Amino acid sequence: MKWGLLLALGVFVILISCKDNSTEPEAIKEKVLKTEEVIFFSSDRDGKAKNIFMMSSKGSLIKQITKYTWGEYAATAISPDKNQLLFYQAAPGLDIDVGMDIYIYKIKEDSIIGPITQGHPGNFSPDGKMFVFHRHTFTTDGGFESVYLYDLTKNTEKRISEEGKTSFYAQISPDGKFICYESSSLRNVPVFWQLHLMDVNGNFITDLTDAINSYWAGNGVFTPDSKSVLFHYSNWVQGYEICKVDIVSKQIKRLTKIVAPYFNYWNPSISTFSNTIYFYGKRFDEKTRKYYTQICACDIEGANFNVILSDSFWNSHPIADKVSYYIYK
Repeated sequence: MKWGLLLALGVFVILISCKDNSTEPEAIKEKVLKTEEVIFFSSDRDGKAKNIFMMSSKGSLIKQITKYTWGEYAATAISPDKNQLLFYQAAPGLDIDVGMDIYIYKIKEDSIIGPITQGHPGNFSPDGKMFVFHRHTFTTDGGFESVYLYDLTKNTEKRISEEGKTSFYAQISPDGKFICYESSSLRNVPVFWQLHLMDVNGNFITDLTDAINSYWAGNGVFTPDSKSVLFHYSNWVQGYEICKVDIVSKQIKRLTKIVAPYFNYWNPSISTFSNTIYFYGKRFDEKTRKYYTQICACDIEGANFNVILSDSFWNSHPIADKVSYYIYK
């Protein structure tokens, strides 16, 4: 009886001990696949660097994509399969459009590949197997920018623009026939930057804009039908606006209008899902000595102008389309 009581007491102590030392299992998070139009944009809202974030087309923040503590990062294109985001790094303090290292973000996998090569990326080829980019070549008189094609299947690159002639901010047309790019008639002098067309082998086709009509026409991107190019534009008097030029007629249409408080509009992109044009506005306040930015949108004809995001952070370089991604609940 005595030994039985002691044995029962020992078992009870062991059971209590096991219960006290056990831990409750963590709540299992549900992995949910969502498909919607989203906007990737650059922002300094994490207080560490200008990283890339993702938000809904209505402006609600979804998640932070890059989490670097150094540099400035901006996206330039979404692949035809809607699962790859092309982006680049720029050194802090320099113009974020300069570009240094090129990366790819796998949207569904939530993973980053790269750096792949050095330069400033444009967009993907229609089959998604290549992307266009430009890189600076240093020479004794300063150097020049050249346009390259990078083959993702072979991990090789090929220069296609003329050596010694500055050609940069290139974009391949959705039909794969043309490349629009920016160039200056005066090398290394920031005036007379205009848009031009060449074929995918680097052969010059035509000028899209000229210095008679604009002081600076840059950052061109094709519309989904490959018939027009969106770009930011400035004449000799006003600031920067978003325009569209027909590649055949060369007719230019202004899609935005600069009004108080005088935001300048930059870096247009277009969603192949909604045909919505996204761009960012920025202005410098002389009183506070600070820049203020907005993420904006309008339709293909310039109507329905909308400010999607406007806060105290630097927000720029929006790229949008309908993609599939995972979130955890």
